[in-house]
Amino acid sequence: ASMQLLSTLVLHHHSLAHEFVQNEGLQMMVQHRLLSVDLARYDSSVTKEDGGAGMVVDALLVISQLSRLSKEYYPMLHRMDVGANLRDLLGCDNAAVRAKACNAIGNMARHSSAFYEAIQHAALLPQLIPLCADIDSSCRKFASFAVGNCAFHSDLLYPGLAPAIPQLLQLLEDKDEKTRANAAGAIGNLVRNSGELCGIMLEN
Repeated sequence: ASMQLLSTLVLHHHSLAHEFVQNEGLQMMVQHRLLSVDLARYDSSVTKEDGGAGMVVDALLVISQLSRLSKEYYPMLHRMDVGANLRDLLGCDNAAVRAKACNAIGNMARHSSAFYEAIQHAALLPQLIPLCADIDSSCRKFASFAVGNCAFHSDLLYPGLAPAIPQLLQLLEDKDEKTRANAAGAIGNLVRNSGELCGIMLEN
């Protein structure tokens, strides 16, 4: 419940988000392993609450919101070094965790290419791209959002994003309007910064 309260405050009050960071809230999240896939798999029946998955979702919401709010939080988020955690969470059995991990990556790539090298180094794309075809609608929506932002600022990640093209094209017919929009935007971003992927686009 305490993590849920913190995530709610960060989500809805910009000044409190700043206070959270200034008072080492991000370090607390690291120390307590709140982005651990083991925590996400913790049996909720033990606590009779939302279990570990709920705490991980709240922690991911904090990462997403801080990334979305301002680039000023990027240095602190970089120091958290959460790439490996995000990679593992993308493969979590819990769909809500997978979706929020996708959303966090998308927001980390929202304002600039600052996290592109970290995304590449942590090998996130091979885990992210298949989620564009996930059985869960929210996963597809946020995975396509993340792919689009990973392609927006430069062509650094284009080679790793190339396998997403067939799935993005299929998402143009998804039932969810926002997912279709995300997929269309991502396809445009994959030719925005260079013609490297134009041939693959034509083949598909």
